[in-house]
Amino acid sequence: MADVQTTTLYEQDFYLWALDQARAVRALRDAAAGQGDLTAALNGIDWDDLIEELEGLAKRDRRELHSRLMTIVEHLTKLAVSSAKEPRSGWENTVRRERREIEILLQQSPSLRREVAELLDSPQVAKTVTETLRAIQIRMEMGATVDGLPGRPFTPDQALNDWWPEQAGNDS
Repeated sequence: MADVQTTTLYEQDFYLWALDQARAVRALRDAAAGQGDLTAALNGIDWDDLIEELEGLAKRDRRELHSRLMTIVEHLTKLAVSSAKEPRSGWENTVRRERREIEILLQQSPSLRREVAELLDSPQVAKTVTETLRAIQIRMEMGATVDGLPGRPFTPDQALNDWWPEQAGNDS
């Protein structure tokens, strides 16, 4: 168990707590290698909060991936169904920026790549597409329909790679 001071530090200043825990884990590593007091090192770690924070870090990266995918899907949907010319470059720039950020995230955490298909199938992504289509219908009086929309209108490959939908109303 962690002492009261460490638990209080967690509640009062997360940054200092994190640095303190890094120091404690280093001390534990050193003690395990025979270069310190193992009992003192074990007692210096705030196990419960440390475990919670480590799990939270993993969840944070998954949430970030999900959020960025929803932004990509929203803008790809706009590009697919809107015949408006003016905002297209902004939508394309947003997709490019989000794809770059996702690529950085996936380089740092390659195991998240296997989550992409599941996240694209999420109810939140389907809701984003539906809301985007409704907004386009209302604002631009488009004929696009939201009825019968598939749960995942874009594949992981389309969402992550250099793919662009055909512009609505484009006869080419």
